[in-house]
Amino acid sequence: MPDNWLENGDPWGIKRNEYAVEVKFGGNVRAVEKGNGEYRFVQENYQSVTAIPYDYPVIGYGNNTVNTLRLWEAKPKTRLDLKSFNEGNYQKAAEEELLANTLTDVLYPADEHIQGKELRLRQQYFFISATVQRVIARFKKKHTDFNELPDKVAFQLNDTHPSMAVAELMRVLVDENDLPWDYGKIIRRYLSPEMKLLDIDTGGGEFLLSLNHPLCRLSATEAYPPNVELCEKKLLPLGIDFREADGLKKFPFEDKTFDIVINRHGVLNENEIWRVLKPDGILMFELGIGEAELVKAFMEKDFEDIKIEKDLAGIERIIYGKKL
Repeated sequence: MPDNWLENGDPWGIKRNEYAVEVKFGGNVRAVEKGNGEYRFVQENYQSVTAIPYDYPVIGYGNNTVNTLRLWEAKPKTRLDLKSFNEGNYQKAAEEELLANTLTDVLYPADEHIQGKELRLRQQYFFISATVQRVIARFKKKHTDFNELPDKVAFQLNDTHPSMAVAELMRVLVDENDLPWDYGKIIRRYLSPEMKLLDIDTGGGEFLLSLNHPLCRLSATEAYPPNVELCEKKLLPLGIDFREADGLKKFPFEDKTFDIVINRHGVLNENEIWRVLKPDGILMFELGIGEAELVKAFMEKDFEDIKIEKDLAGIERIIYGKKL
């Protein structure tokens, strides 16, 4: 088949301008504080093209089924930068059109040189970003809970070329849809500056410090001797109330002391946690794989409004509830 087989168009592809998306390349990323110790990341000073989808019917044999093959065309957002053109910078004036043309004019360009390698990478990202953006937009049109995403959407990566789809999906969900990616973000949803927080089995205290909560309202326990020594050197000088304590035994704190108790894969001493929590206090527990139902059964006696959150792979990762 000749390289110019689309020169005169074709009768099968249906152009879908209404589903066009912007694909960005390069530039820099600026962190913008959202408050409560969280940031969102904004891409700036980038080049971009418009990805326009074409849908092709794929007809099944003898089964009354027609699927859709979606292909993408790159078009410049601005055909000509008139300001640069009038300044005599003709090459810069046509940069966007040149970028768009090189992305989809030739598939699998020679990559023996660095320019070819970079173009292949740009091509891969173009097709991946356009597809991921459109899939998420379509999901959002029908669903409001991203916890349903693993049950409603599947991405098949059948080669090394689309492997960056994993990172692009993370970017679209976290940066563009403000989706919590980790345990810390979920804790921060419920944490306000006046609250007192206890971290059970804190390890070396790294995660506790990452919450950026007022230090005078943080407490932590740990029993493993090397970690105890580390916490005494690192946490106590900061004014954090650190206690050496076995998670299975009585906690060295008064009744109804804490607004939130967190526990990352540590021992779940339900009675002691309930005792040190204030009325309506919250327990948050990060789960290991397959632990959700067991931990939920432990909590149901003394906690209400129990929720389990999945990560983006559909694995149950976090359970939390309010003290009865």
